[in-house]
Amino acid sequence: MSETAKRQLKQQLWNIANELRGKMNAD
Repeated sequence: MSETAKRQLKQQLWNIANELRGKMNAD
């Protein structure tokens, strides 16, 4: 796996984590 792919994957995971956190806080 290339460094770029790893970086993109990490970014996507952070985006999902932030979204989930936002949903939990909204409750």
